[in-house]
Amino acid sequence: MKQEFWLEVERMLHEASQLTPGERAAFVAAIGDPDVRAEVASLLAADRAESTSSLGGMIGGMIGQAAEAVLDDPLPAGSVMGHFRVIGEIGRGGMGVVYRALDLKLKREVALKLLPASLHTDVERLRRFEREARLAAALNHPNIVTVFEVGEWESRPFIATEFIQGETLAEVLTRGPLSTAEAVRVGRQILAALAVAHQAGIVHRDLKPANVMIRTDRNVKVLDFGLAHLAPTAERRAPEEETATQTVAGLVMGTPGYMAPEQWEGRPADTRSDVYAFGCVLYEMLTGRRVKLERKPVPSRALEKIVGRCLEADPERRWQSAAGLDIELGKAARSRTYWRGIGIAAAGVILVLSAIFTWQQRTHAAPLSDKDVLVLSDFTNATGDAVFEGTLRQALAIQLEQSPFLKIMDDTQMRQDLRLMGRSPADRITSQLAHDICVRDAAAATIEGSIARLGNAYAITLQAVSCKNGATLARAQSQAEDKERVLQAVGTAATTMRGKLGESLASIEKLNGPLEQFTTSSLEALQTYAMGYVPQSQGQFLTAIPFFQRAIEMDPNFAMAYLLTSIGYSNAGDNARSNEYQKKAFALIDRVSEYERLLISARYYWQVTGELDKAIDLDRLLARSYPRYWGAHSELCFIYRSTGQFEKAVEEGRESVRLGPRVEPAYRNLESAFVRLDRFAEAREVLAKARLQHLEGARLHQRLLELAYIEGDQTAAANEIQWYAGKPEEYFSFAAQAANADALGQRGHAGKLYRSAADAAERRGLSGVAGEFKDADALAEALTGNCRATRRVGRPALALALCGDAATAEKLAGETSKIFPGGTLWNAVQLPAIHAAMELRRDHPATAVELLSPAIPYVRAFPEVLYLRGLAYLHRRKGEEAAVEFRKILDHKGANWGLYYGLSYPALARAAALAGNTATASQAYRDFLNLWKNADPDLALMGQARKELAELHHQK
Repeated sequence: MKQEFWLEVERMLHEASQLTPGERAAFVAAIGDPDVRAEVASLLAADRAESTSSLGGMIGGMIGQAAEAVLDDPLPAGSVMGHFRVIGEIGRGGMGVVYRALDLKLKREVALKLLPASLHTDVERLRRFEREARLAAALNHPNIVTVFEVGEWESRPFIATEFIQGETLAEVLTRGPLSTAEAVRVGRQILAALAVAHQAGIVHRDLKPANVMIRTDRNVKVLDFGLAHLAPTAERRAPEEETATQTVAGLVMGTPGYMAPEQWEGRPADTRSDVYAFGCVLYEMLTGRRVKLERKPVPSRALEKIVGRCLEADPERRWQSAAGLDIELGKAARSRTYWRGIGIAAAGVILVLSAIFTWQQRTHAAPLSDKDVLVLSDFTNATGDAVFEGTLRQALAIQLEQSPFLKIMDDTQMRQDLRLMGRSPADRITSQLAHDICVRDAAAATIEGSIARLGNAYAITLQAVSCKNGATLARAQSQAEDKERVLQAVGTAATTMRGKLGESLASIEKLNGPLEQFTTSSLEALQTYAMGYVPQSQGQFLTAIPFFQRAIEMDPNFAMAYLLTSIGYSNAGDNARSNEYQKKAFALIDRVSEYERLLISARYYWQVTGELDKAIDLDRLLARSYPRYWGAHSELCFIYRSTGQFEKAVEEGRESVRLGPRVEPAYRNLESAFVRLDRFAEAREVLAKARLQHLEGARLHQRLLELAYIEGDQTAAANEIQWYAGKPEEYFSFAAQAANADALGQRGHAGKLYRSAADAAERRGLSGVAGEFKDADALAEALTGNCRATRRVGRPALALALCGDAATAEKLAGETSKIFPGGTLWNAVQLPAIHAAMELRRDHPATAVELLSPAIPYVRAFPEVLYLRGLAYLHRRKGEEAAVEFRKILDHKGANWGLYYGLSYPALARAAALAGNTATASQAYRDFLNLWKNADPDLALMGQARKELAELHHQK
């Protein structure tokens, strides 16, 4: 049979499985193609004869295999379609196959919908396919999938759209209904998309949960306008080809479970048909059931009225526009009648819980020890107010993190557990999920929270439950007089809980700042902050930054929002912008808890002022005060690594990984310390452990790429480059490739890669990162003798100093000294290197060596210091001393891989020749020419090295 026949049979059976027996008969009768109708009727009858089989179980395999046999073979990963490279197949259906692909021109991931080859001559299918593209491309809205391109590949039409990370609403609903607040939130975004489409005269006609995507950031995208048509209006009638028929031969247009009566009857669909479908979707979100099945009440009389009106058989009795429906849905969500009903119910619950609470105070299990870990669940929100969703869990975490006794499981670890459990990392942490995570990781207990409303007041309840036996370890309650005092009530309950779980009174009195004072008094700001926490914990820092910035807009005194924004930009590589936010966080130091004060202060002295001694002291104090916190050790690892104290870095890094076994920065910093000690096997082991934890941050993959280059593993490097392809952080990949190319003498290629990195960063609004890539390129030009390019750029200061432009270099250095007047590394290493380069150009090598003496304690981390010292000794014709400096670079590939590494070979050769060691000199030249065997042929250094090697042979 034809491919399209089986596709339609399969689709009809799937839709029929959602209908009642009576509706199935009407549905079958509406199928226009007699062969399809007969096959569907036969299979439905067979299903009734076999009561133990379901449609999906009995016939799904048979129909699926028949359809699969005639569908196109999937394009293998790596296939190139025009300027798209296929990453993998996402899904397939009657209208085509969808692939995840990389746009090679714009370096972004796309969803590529490709019409099957066997159907490209089907005029009706082509017309529908092209209509989908045309209509969807005409719509521009945050809640509508964006169409990038429409084209053909080997005579097969395709549509390229944005690639969306997340789940369909249909997938979400397999886990049960949504909360009322979440259903309203999703529903209003769907209505926003429909309102824009309707305003443009476009009716969707196939709205259903499978055509709604919930992104990982919880935003909604409406998909698939393939069945849409231009709606006729009084001013304009759509072309006959798009309005005259609602069906084509053998095909019911739309999805039966969500089709309005007029669509069933073959009458024209209009915007009110989408309102009917929306009513079906809203009902399903609220109840977890299809409308076509036995109806059950929704959890609100106001929402029941909205659903009922949407589902009116007569279009005139429905809501007449999506925009008007959205207004009413918003009102229903805020209805005082609704809240009053919830409040009365909550009052009864509170009375019962209070009695249980009194009894449990006499019978609860033993408190926790300082070795136990707690898992926080999201609050059960009985108020219906969406502002509490995710907010109160974050508030509770902030309050409990003040405790040096209690250990709250890191959000990163919890999100990784969700991934391992086959769920989205962005899923809400229900009580059951918290329990499952607790058991999975052998934690001690969960802390579950709830909020209920009684009139204008709010009741907060916390409960700690043992994961081993379900016993209640402790409970705490508090009450807020109004919404503005809810955060205060959460803090009060958390303080009570700390004492009941075993923390000493002295500890609580010392470290217990009021939540609403040191964090934020804005529920909306805290909720937005909490939303940014999810992508941040997954290493998606570019996604997280806008949430933290929005929280700052809501509350300009929210210190931790400034800190998290700073950390996000730091991870993105934009140190200048990171410092701006870090300064603002530090300016609010009097508004934070002791725990947060230490966090903010340590990062401020490390990152903003560069006073590393102060940063180390504060991190050590943080580690002592909060001995179960991984971050203090991770920062110490980074600082020790940046100052050449690699052994200390390993020690702190190991402790960081022990305390934070699911936290990506801990592994990343430890791996870097091992690399700098040339302990590559241990570095690989650290990265392997991180991958076993399903950690996938962009900076972790940067480490994998750099290690692959250092070890010469081209296959591993290619895999990492592919991983970065099209991702927002791809500039890290370009920069690592550039540094590797410079090490191999491929200066021209490196320059192009640095420019690609800068351009990619600029497109993300990261001008600071882009500037650093441009500086790296200019410095490499100067080191290889191209001073014209460096002078044209006018920076960085070291490059200008190497090129003899002392005045400009001194000016730039002076500007930096104003920014870092007490900076440890600036004053001991970077500024002396600039002045030493100036003195070398002035032919004052002895002065250069003297200027570099403050940098000696840090030289293991700064190959430029060793290189400049070596050049200075060469100028003074001290071959043995010069050779020692260049050998230090070459003997430690892990710490020095890059251009300095490559340049040190001919420099060592000259130093050895000067010292009379011709064998060492000859070998160094040969090693250099082998390393640079694919170098740019026009680099003067290559010709000089060959000439000098020939002269050595001639002398023999």
